[in-house]
Amino acid sequence: MAIGNFIILALVLVLGVFFQGAPAFHLFGVKPNLILSALLVAPFFIGLGDFLLLALFTATALAVFPGLGWSILFLPVLGLVGFWLHWFLPWHRVFNLAILIAGSTFLLYLLINRQFLFEHWLTVLTEIIYNLFIGLAIFLILRASRT
Repeated sequence: MAIGNFIILALVLVLGVFFQGAPAFHLFGVKPNLILSALLVAPFFIGLGDFLLLALFTATALAVFPGLGWSILFLPVLGLVGFWLHWFLPWHRVFNLAILIAGSTFLLYLLINRQFLFEHWLTVLTEIIYNLFIGLAIFLILRASRT
């Protein structure tokens, strides 16, 4: 693992924790999940030990924000499931990442607020697309930093 990838991911997660409660990244009323996207990109570039350290940091940092509830636990758990799944998905890494991000965003809403998922499906779809773009951007930055 290149130390640069760990530092880049750590910075993205710090920004994600900071912006999670701020309206900075709202686009058409939808806020992306920068933390989930970064946690799902991480397995493609760092090992399990480093991943667990980042996930623990994220959960601890999010615990200071009131109102996040179960998402504090679900984000690192979904990231860990993504870490495990990324070894078994048979397609190209970028396509695998897209599947992980779309599926995890959907599953996060299913676990946290299933009613919102079905009543505001277009908002959830928009967030999935937003998360995909952010995840791809993080992926490309990390891939470029390896060369």
